[in-house]
Amino acid sequence: MSLIKKFSLGFGVIIATFLVVFVVVFLGVRKIENSKVVFNDQVRLKDLVFRLDLYTKDYLLRESKQDENSVRQMIQKIHHHIESTPGTLEEDLGMPQDLQNFKNTFDRYTQLVELSKKYEQQAHDNINKARRASEMLRENALKEP
Repeated sequence: MSLIKKFSLGFGVIIATFLVVFVVVFLGVRKIENSKVVFNDQVRLKDLVFRLDLYTKDYLLRESKQDENSVRQMIQKIHHHIESTPGTLEEDLGMPQDLQNFKNTFDRYTQLVELSKKYEQQAHDNINKARRASEMLRENALKEP
């Protein structure tokens, strides 16, 4: 084998080695980038769930329409996030069903709060009517000789 053939063969082996290393590094970098995207999606989801918990506690404390709307908007954001992210990890863990169960429970709770407010108002109205009636009775009693 001549010297030129040996150099060509050695150079070919070096080029082939570089190509293999390049492919391995390229695939590794792509895998890391994909892992980073998945990690960022999961961090975002965790943040959304944390905010849902916070907004729910705010609603439970104040029972305001603004807090109720914040909870409902956060439910929609989480649902959209789960639907828009690739993969099925959230589905495998049952998150969509858990989110739906939470929404159903929250809907029932808000209905009960509204019903409670209605009954509270009725109770106040009835007390006010009774108070006015008792005042009228007292005034009538004072008028009679």
